Amino acid sequence: MQTYDFESIETRKKLNQLVLSGRVSKTIKHELKVNDNFAKAEILFVDLRKILDEIKKAKIEYSDEDITSFHIAVSTLVRYAPSAEDSHCYFNLVLSEFDKPLRAPMLELTLLNNLIHVHIGHKDTDSALSIIEVALEIGVFQLQVDKKYKYIPGSFVNPLVLFESLLHQVLIHHGVEFNENKTGITKYIGK
Repeated sequence: MQTYDFESIETRKKLNQLVLSGRVSKTIKHELKVNDNFAKAEILFVDLRKILDEIKKAKIEYSDEDITSFHIAVSTLVRYAPSAEDSHCYFNLVLSEFDKPLRAPMLELTLLNNLIHVHIGHKDTDSALSIIEVALEIGVFQLQVDKKYKYIPGSFVNPLVLFESLLHQVLIHHGVEFNENKTGITKYIGK
């Protein structure tokens, strides 16, 4: 049975054993969700970036596992970061330093969902509303969601459906609703 803990990855590195992106990603998820250890998850994310950089330098195409591993790792870092600032840091990192195929509309939307969730969890609906407004302005509802990269094998949750579900509680809190074409928000008038 494989273990997904920080020490097992460190041991493999010290022994110069191959460490695959999927194992690092699963360990990041384990450190965040089970051990609540953001510091170790950040170290592991640096390891994952090194793996992905080596693949890129070798001019080898990323495998589906590499891409999915990156998506899972960064999504989990944004979702379970100890502060909204840390969440924003990883979101901005993805936007500024990564391109396709690692950066994809489904990942971006998942990260937006996670940011909104973090702000709701911190009772910061003003920031959540700002994120929603930017997402609407850039045409979030026109994104093409690709089912190719699944976070949980065998299941698929459309991140647009989740986005709409998450933002309703923020919109209600602020007394606003979508405009007609879902590119902005307006004061709730009632029907």
